Amino acid sequence: MSAVDGAGSRTSGCAVLVAQQFLPLNVVASQRALRMARTLLGRFERVYVFCGDTSSMAPEALDRQYGRDVLEDPRLVAVPVRPLLTRYGYGIPNSLLQKLVGGVATRLLCGPGVDWIPPLRHALARIPDTEPVRLVLATGPPFIPFVTAIRWAAARRAPAILDYRDLWTRNPHGRYPSIARTLVSRWLEQPANRDATLMTTVSDGCRAALVSNGDVPVRVLYNSPDQTYLDHYRRVVSDWRARRVTPSERARGRVRVVFAGQVYRACTFVPVLKALAAMPPPVADQIEVHYYGDASLVALREFEQYGCSRLLTDHGKVSKDDSLRAMLDADLLLSLIHTDRVSSDPAVTGHMSTKIYDYFLSGIPILNIGPVNAEVNVLAAKIRHPSFHSAPADETSVIARLLEDAAARRLPRGEPLSVALPLFEEGFSKVLDEVM
Repeated sequence: MSAVDGAGSRTSGCAVLVAQQFLPLNVVASQRALRMARTLLGRFERVYVFCGDTSSMAPEALDRQYGRDVLEDPRLVAVPVRPLLTRYGYGIPNSLLQKLVGGVATRLLCGPGVDWIPPLRHALARIPDTEPVRLVLATGPPFIPFVTAIRWAAARRAPAILDYRDLWTRNPHGRYPSIARTLVSRWLEQPANRDATLMTTVSDGCRAALVSNGDVPVRVLYNSPDQTYLDHYRRVVSDWRARRVTPSERARGRVRVVFAGQVYRACTFVPVLKALAAMPPPVADQIEVHYYGDASLVALREFEQYGCSRLLTDHGKVSKDDSLRAMLDADLLLSLIHTDRVSSDPAVTGHMSTKIYDYFLSGIPILNIGPVNAEVNVLAAKIRHPSFHSAPADETSVIARLLEDAAARRLPRGEPLSVALPLFEEGFSKVLDEVM
């Protein structure tokens, strides 16, 4: 049966999306799952989304306005699945038991999610046997649910897609024992991958790592925006234009360097802080770094370590629209990939965060710190971004010079939406055509 029975019609039956992180929890993973769900709604009569239970999460972690067109579609059936270790997640303090059990399980299984498996199995079993299941799609992390999704798809005789937003056992940022990586890869990851109809991932680097695991086709599905997101972005830009400061007013203030997202080992502010410390204090004091994300303690500690805490404004976690407006207000956007100068690890070179696409759309100058062979450098050249500047983490003088150019406002600035990005739904539709 084809994916679409006729011009403009939908396939009978349902598609099943397993995505632990989904709206109203508006994080990067949820946004990719949202775009998948929106495309699936255009192809199938009904879409089930098996997602995490957000009822106990802190209200500030939830965004009930974003993606309402999908959440309010009557053909979308969201099924919240509560893990066995309840009352944890964004904004919820973990108990000692959760830290102990969850921490050990995460290290042994190279990721979280094992306590989600029994309730997920139970929830999937509630789909009636009489309802035709045309497609099963699981996106992760967490990756442990891939095993459950693959087995359930086989039982329902449905094609299955595994979507790797990151790598599982080959993730360079995970602090997992090497023996755990080997065993999980052999007994969980590789069997699940072999039984998939197709796999998708976010970059050519990640694709190279997955292709080495078997013969199942792997397609690159960028974290780029879909048309609905672009329409929303235009409205954000319109609102921003109505209230933005004039160029002359901007010139009288300090230079705003904005970083949105996560920081972790081998991907921190340290290269920027070394550059700031090497600059003449009067020049460095013209710069203010604005951080938006949920790693505030790490950011504050690093800025204090280098004597630059006066330059940091920490905003913590904010809504998606607030982060977009912060990017548009910036004079320079900061992208942190890895401290390697040249990397042979495809998981490092293929690191393509979702925020980089928002950076591209803004037209604001970008300072990217990462390997010289990072895939993002190629994409920036391909889309002809007007002001993308990349430097390895160890080139402190180059980073300092770029910051000085930003302070002097010598970096060219483009207009929002001046670059063309590949649309998510176009790439995903090709994947669906291939599978169906």
